[in-house]
Amino acid sequence: MIKFRPFAGLTLMTLIALAILLTLGTWQYNRLKWKTQLLADVEIASQSAPFTSYGAINRTKDAGAPIDFRRVSLSGSYISSADTSSIEFHVFKTHAKSIAWRVFRPLRTEGGAVFVAAENITDSEKAAPRSLTREPLYVSGYVRAYQKPSRFAAKSTPELNRWFSFNASPDSADWGQARALEGQDVQTDYYIDAVTISQTPIEASLPIKKPDLPNNHFDYMLTWYSFALILFVIYLILHLRAGRLSLRA
Repeated sequence: MIKFRPFAGLTLMTLIALAILLTLGTWQYNRLKWKTQLLADVEIASQSAPFTSYGAINRTKDAGAPIDFRRVSLSGSYISSADTSSIEFHVFKTHAKSIAWRVFRPLRTEGGAVFVAAENITDSEKAAPRSLTREPLYVSGYVRAYQKPSRFAAKSTPELNRWFSFNASPDSADWGQARALEGQDVQTDYYIDAVTISQTPIEASLPIKKPDLPNNHFDYMLTWYSFALILFVIYLILHLRAGRLSLRA
């Protein structure tokens, strides 16, 4: 027969602590499932044959197959404004321990248009308008899927063309529907992380590229669940020693 007379205050604090620990453990479990699937998708995409057309990327994406980090080679030409100056979106990054901006430009290719992450520019180069060639271009790189910015990400300032991620504010400043594009719809579910941009066909094949993403969520999950178990055991021991918990048959 079990007799149990719990301490009111200790029980309340223990229940609150257990709820927090179990919530953290479950959150890590969900993160583990997400990260495991993400790594599996990247492995499939990176090992797959390179895309050679805009349509092939969209068909694969629409079928629900992974596209992030898959190699791609496309040909097309940049979309420019009426005065032939470059239509650019500048995304902050660090380069060689200094501040730089990655230039994203819309590329018109057969079947549609997609953004290309091209060269890096310095802060002083950022305000200088650049003219674009009207000649066809051959772009080789990796497809990168759109990632929603974290709630902790720095706030972009579209009026200054200062962005902190690709298409960072689609609800208020969607790159694919920007006024500078004169009504042209440009793909924003993904972009091309360019390695080479040339006016002649690119012969060399790209190496397989995969991110180095740690997956320690299993260890974190075990840690939080272990803390919860230890706390519960201590709670029982305290009641046993105080004579408030009896396990007599």
